[in-house]
Order: sequence, then C-alpha cells, then structure tokens
Amino acid sequence: MDQTVTADAEQPPTASSPSADEVKRPDSGLAAVAAIAGYFRIASNPDVLARDLALSKPAGRSDLLRAAKL
Repeated sequence: MDQTVTADAEQPPTASSPSADEVKRPDSGLAAVAAIAGYFRIASNPDVLARDLALSKPAGRSDLLRAAKL
C-alpha cells in the first residue's frame, strides 16, 4: 500500500518559525494612519512609521499626530 503525505498532515514546528508570543502585532493606530495616507495616494507603511518615530511601544495619541504630519 502506498502511503502519501497530505497537506493536512501535522507538521512539527521548525526552529525558524516564531511562536505565538514572538509574533509582532501591527499597531492599529499606525495602520489607520497608513490607510488614510493610502486613500490620498501617499505611500505609507505602519512599520516604517514606527521606526521613523522611534516607537518601542504602541503609538499614543500624540504619536499618531506626529505620524500624520510625516
């Protein structure tokens, strides 16, 4: 009998795959600023905005205003 491997087979996690705790969640405020910028055809990326603003935690109200001015 042939044994075939299906795509539904359980695969062990590899060393390079991050765990659920290590996955970086996007900042919803910066994503909203980027979406509004996209509406006006201005290229924007939430990760780039966070780096340009030197943010190490989720953006606050004043950070979002600073991002909008960039």
